[in-house]
Amino acid sequence: MKLSLDATLRLIRFLGSVHENGRIRRKQIRPFAELDIATRIGIGATAMLMDWPRSFKDTLRRMADEPRNGPSGLNFHKVFGNFYRHLFDVLPRKEFGFLHDAFETFVAEDWNGLVRSQHRWFSGALRTSTKWITASEGQKVYGVTKRLINCLVRRREIKGIFVNTGTHRTECWIWRESLGDWVAMRERERASYMSGPELKRLLGLKHETLMEIVQAGLIRYSKGVDRSLSNSFSFRRDDVMRIVNAFDKWKSQTCTDIDPGSTIALRHALKNYLGRDIGLPSVIRAVIEAKLSPVGYTSAFRGIMGYLFRSDDLRQYRPPQIDIPIPHRGFVSFREAATLLTTRAEVIRALVKRGLLTSPNDYHNGFAKLISTSDLERFSAR
Repeated sequence: MKLSLDATLRLIRFLGSVHENGRIRRKQIRPFAELDIATRIGIGATAMLMDWPRSFKDTLRRMADEPRNGPSGLNFHKVFGNFYRHLFDVLPRKEFGFLHDAFETFVAEDWNGLVRSQHRWFSGALRTSTKWITASEGQKVYGVTKRLINCLVRRREIKGIFVNTGTHRTECWIWRESLGDWVAMRERERASYMSGPELKRLLGLKHETLMEIVQAGLIRYSKGVDRSLSNSFSFRRDDVMRIVNAFDKWKSQTCTDIDPGSTIALRHALKNYLGRDIGLPSVIRAVIEAKLSPVGYTSAFRGIMGYLFRSDDLRQYRPPQIDIPIPHRGFVSFREAATLLTTRAEVIRALVKRGLLTSPNDYHNGFAKLISTSDLERFSAR
């Protein structure tokens, strides 16, 4: 209603010419040169404006409704090239913004072909709402690398095509909605997993101990590349929370009637006699199955390592020891003695310091102190 007479005549001539045969002529007809031509143009423009923008979109659909081989066969330039050249040259957006908006809405909602970046007249809003986008644009919008997008298209996990650009280069185009659905699925998948550092903070375990629990089947895991997660291992959140919840319900437990000497923290039991390969997974499984219960908690250790148990209860989950015959004569090093007694070299050193084992000063193997095997055999029997 705010158009000037000249702008109104240009609009009528444009819409009437489009409505006349479904596409604008390459050379504009002379405006209202003959009465019958002017009448047809006026009737066509009136019919299109009275039912705006439905009639306009129907006309654009007829222009694009030609049988072609897939979305790559829908050549935007061939279908709308001369049309939008006149639209943007003869009817600028500053005066005819409603017409441009209606055309861009049609392209975003009804055009199933590709819209390449060289269509510079389009607004930025249209570029972010077209149905097909390139892999480069998908990387910017959704944060998925082009390499991964190409793999997803080849594995048919998302809808996409490869188009030959004619310059010995293949361009990957993807269906925007398909990539958006895949990203949403990936986020849901990520929510069901947790990273290794987060798992270590919750359970208070080091990497080597954690992997022993994983290998025991208590926590399921997945390699990040398989599920489009991170490049490292990811662990099932529900398995981890099952362990945490099984221990946390005993966190407020107080033990007033138990001799402190008869309890031990899980951290100390792990180092002294449980071991991380068999003993610790067995204890965790027993707590989950309610066959073993902690008697207290200390904040001296992180995660589940701070829970207190009766020493006699934990000794039942000590892995079976392999009997190693002790040689009757000779001497062994601290490390060999620790292997024979199924303990650590630090324990042997402490036993020697307390005088429970003897280390003669006359016998040295390099810089290593030695222990008499006869003395070790007497201590083992005792």
